[in-house]
Amino acid sequence: MSRILSDENIPLALTQALRTASHDVLSIHDLGLQGASDEDVLKAANKDARILLTADKDFGAILELGPLAGRGRVILLRYQILDWNKIATELTTTLEATAADFESTSALLIVLSEGQYRIRRWMGSV
Repeated sequence: MSRILSDENIPLALTQALRTASHDVLSIHDLGLQGASDEDVLKAANKDARILLTADKDFGAILELGPLAGRGRVILLRYQILDWNKIATELTTTLEATAADFESTSALLIVLSEGQYRIRRWMGSV
């Protein structure tokens, strides 16, 4: 089970599917952070030791060059076909396969798309 914060661009259907798969998922709406800056969203995820789930490509730059450089764990969804149950299943599989990566580093971006993922780690992150 993973601790996840779903960004406001993640549909409720996916959040619910992840909860059904026994993940501990909070949404931006649960925290009252609708419309918050990307940095504030990532800070909230970090503060609560959650992986940020988003479809916003800006988080890669924030982890690399922004004020939170080297601090944050993000999964970026890049799907063409939006089958939320399938995405939840693939996300669960990816989380299981990368659990050690998430535990061993403070800055990690996983880009997840149909049946595949790639990991980006930042130098200097612990």
